[in-house]
Amino acid sequence: MRRRPILAPVGVAGIALAALLAVAGPAAADPGTPGPVATARPAPAATGAIGPAATPVLPALPASPDAAAGTVSPQLAAAKRAAEALQQQVDGLQAQAELAIEHYNEVHVALASAERAHAAALRRLAGALASAQDAEDLATDRIRALYMTGGAPALTSIALGAETLSQALASYHNVSVIVAQDSVHVALAAATAAQAEDAEVALATAADQQRRLQKQAAGAAAQVKDKLAASQRLLAAASVQIQQLVAAEQAAEQRAANELAALIRTEQQRTKTLGVGLDSSIPLSPFVQQVLAAAEAELGKPYQWGATGPGSYDCSGLTQHAFAAAAVALPRTSRQQWFAGGHVTLAQSLPGDLLFWGSNLADPQSIHHVAIYLGGGYMLAAPHTGSTVRVEQVYTDGFFGVTRIADPTAARLPAAG
Repeated sequence: MRRRPILAPVGVAGIALAALLAVAGPAAADPGTPGPVATARPAPAATGAIGPAATPVLPALPASPDAAAGTVSPQLAAAKRAAEALQQQVDGLQAQAELAIEHYNEVHVALASAERAHAAALRRLAGALASAQDAEDLATDRIRALYMTGGAPALTSIALGAETLSQALASYHNVSVIVAQDSVHVALAAATAAQAEDAEVALATAADQQRRLQKQAAGAAAQVKDKLAASQRLLAAASVQIQQLVAAEQAAEQRAANELAALIRTEQQRTKTLGVGLDSSIPLSPFVQQVLAAAEAELGKPYQWGATGPGSYDCSGLTQHAFAAAAVALPRTSRQQWFAGGHVTLAQSLPGDLLFWGSNLADPQSIHHVAIYLGGGYMLAAPHTGSTVRVEQVYTDGFFGVTRIADPTAARLPAAG
């Protein structure tokens, strides 16, 4: 039922993992029951950053007395196969939910932008209306003043009534200035009125966009809830024995994750370093240590779709938080984060790299999950509803690829020589 690991684990500096964890892997748990068929690229040879494994380290389910004696009953074998099939169905629904969650997150990013545009349009309209009112008030005052003085003929008579030529020229100049000012005021009133009309159109457009995105967000949220509810219905419809087998498998995975989290805490205390990897042969840069420290600080917090912390996370919310601690602003969704850096092969993976999963290995738009590689065949992830931020083995099912995020401080370092 557990997803098939893609990378073999290696040891942590100074710590024998096999001494801390039960020495058994997915295959050892039930050698007669294969895991889900891997749809990702085949696992490369263990070279470079990914060293060979001494022993698998994730604990298996406790063997039943019949299994230990080598006398598994046909009923138990059938129940195990049914539980395996059920878990694969649940995993499929979870993957569909993850796709819907990514869509929900994308819509919410767009909705936040639309809300900002709506607020800016409101401010622009208020300013335009205020300017239009000021221009209208000024034009009204000028018209009233002209009317009270006899209008334009009165201004002309003032100029004609001058006693000398110089006085007449000065009067004509003053009259022309007044008339020009009035023209400016009229033009200003017309311009501000046009600005107000434009602002009203922009506001209406922003409001329409906001309403459209709110509707999309509600639809995406409903789709997520539907997929999660479907997985719950599948589990609820299973027999008690199958439910117990699935629950035992999930509990074993969580125990392994808890033990690995404790392992990381122990290594942090031993090295007096907050961010640690799970491969002692790979030195970590300060940048990677910052990323891992931020991610490891969230271990044990609940998964919540759409969440970006600090109390809970979804997968891309966790990676976004971890890299923000190292001064890198990742986009919100996993499919956007795929394009946030360069791509390396799985065999070249290093701690701090982002690992991705998708439903179509040829289409980045199908990406629905992301995790942070810790080294040694392990990753730190917020997996799915009902789980917590935890350490897991990297698995094959739907594995899409690796993205390496550049250290932002490297660009500021002087060139060597």
